Amino acid sequence: MRQFGLGAALAALLLASACGGGDDAAKGEAAKGGEAQSASASGVPSSDAGRDGPAAVESVEAESQAIYFDPALEQPNCNAPVNAGRYPEPEIVGVRLGMTPAEAVAVAHCTRRSFHVETTQTMMSIGSKKIPAGGLLISMNNAELRELGWQARQNIEILAPGPAGQERVQGVWRSEQFRDAANSPTVTATMSSLTEQFGEPTELLDRQQGVWMSWVYSPSGERLEGRDARRCAPYVMSGYNGVSGAAEDCGLTVKAQIRRTGSYTDVTAGYTVGMANQQALFRARRAMREQILAREADAAGAPDL
Repeated sequence: MRQFGLGAALAALLLASACGGGDDAAKGEAAKGGEAQSASASGVPSSDAGRDGPAAVESVEAESQAIYFDPALEQPNCNAPVNAGRYPEPEIVGVRLGMTPAEAVAVAHCTRRSFHVETTQTMMSIGSKKIPAGGLLISMNNAELRELGWQARQNIEILAPGPAGQERVQGVWRSEQFRDAANSPTVTATMSSLTEQFGEPTELLDRQQGVWMSWVYSPSGERLEGRDARRCAPYVMSGYNGVSGAAEDCGLTVKAQIRRTGSYTDVTAGYTVGMANQQALFRARRAMREQILAREADAAGAPDL
């Protein structure tokens, strides 16, 4: 598998205006044996940018609790650095797949302490029944700061499924929407930074209103091309817009979209980038589902006292 760098170019690009997005291409049809998710919370990634660069099918629904820093989460100790090197690259806002929710919150929030933070418990539908087996969704955004003059609206979304006490990050999304074209990164620079961080894309679509990029791998880390890549790619969106899925026979998938300010302009209006380990996400949700259903069966069979 490709050895990913730390995304220094992308980070520098986004940090250039620290005081200062995205839509997705057609999803295509989900492959057989996959898992689809839908949630009511909007996607989240955090970023900062400069003019020269950035960066068996079941449904799932979510209900969020709107508070500044969700009390369901423990406040991170920002004086205790997280050893991110324990987990494989790539990373988005410093968050790597496999981290615990606490590690991911510490990495993403300690440099964005004024961001709004909330959690969403995603629900999985099995027929007409809904159970909390979609995974914990942690959202961060600077909506209030943007009104105070920040250059861009920034969002981060972290998905951490798994049985109670075994939750691990299996999806991360980041988005940014710019309001000042004069200080927005160019589309060309944004594409270059993403390519430097993630490598040459499996697929690149350059269209009138934007650019779509994807990187698709098998569970063993082999780069997928052609039909296999096209089958796995639609499950993961570039932005967590309430939909994210997984197939057990697909691995790391990274998606990005860059929106132009106008027809074929080279100015970025906004961008989204997201990644997920599809096999790990699928299996974590299955473990959650089996645990919940087993508990319900035990409770139903217990004698009345």
